Amino acid sequence: MNINDEPVEGLHYSTPPTDLSLHKDILASILFDKDESICYGMLTYKCNSTFTHFIDPSMNCLNGLYDENLPPPPLIHINPASLSAKNGVAAQSCSPRTMLFEMDSGSGTDQFLAWQRCGIPFTVINYTGNKSLHVLVRLETPLPLDEYECLHKAITTCLRSKFNMPVDTATCKPNLTTKIPGFSGKAGTSRLIAISNNATVSHTDFAAWAVSIGVTKELIIASESVSGYRGYNSFTSQNNRKV
Repeated sequence: MNINDEPVEGLHYSTPPTDLSLHKDILASILFDKDESICYGMLTYKCNSTFTHFIDPSMNCLNGLYDENLPPPPLIHINPASLSAKNGVAAQSCSPRTMLFEMDSGSGTDQFLAWQRCGIPFTVINYTGNKSLHVLVRLETPLPLDEYECLHKAITTCLRSKFNMPVDTATCKPNLTTKIPGFSGKAGTSRLIAISNNATVSHTDFAAWAVSIGVTKELIIASESVSGYRGYNSFTSQNNRKV
């Protein structure tokens, strides 16, 4: 399978429409609710200086509104944003519920197949048009920031060790961006690859998958100094006590 071809539909996901112009609105509707603020940007990973386009909650984020006097932004924040009290422009993540996973190497096709093999219950997979796929998991409700980051780190550790997947260890923060479909990259045009048949991933299902790949309470706590995991009652310790 070539990454620029439509993948065969799986049991839990479907292929996006062939009309690429629809993909931007589809991505926004998957990641955000209509009453939420979203932020578009020109750069990545620098939360305090990245975002030049802010969408107010009173606007319909699905319309993809932005300042027409500026170039169209190629990136979209993966979590709902809020105005920074510091400068009134920069975006701060206020609802850590969507996680982004990305591999550092491998062809787009190899990456897609690797994500299928590990069984991650994704919400949407977005091809960046460059070297990688962004696997986005929107949980049913947000997590406290420490739990979000520690779970992400523990999952990344297990994917790297159990599946030998070169998952980027720098994507554990909620203030990341993904490429808006329709922008040209070095290897192609960014677009959605696969969309889950479920609007969100339940905590129970995500925890069950994490346990199946080797995530434990001990591994989560080892990722950072946290005392437990309030959002994930499905995780069990080695003596089978609920966390």
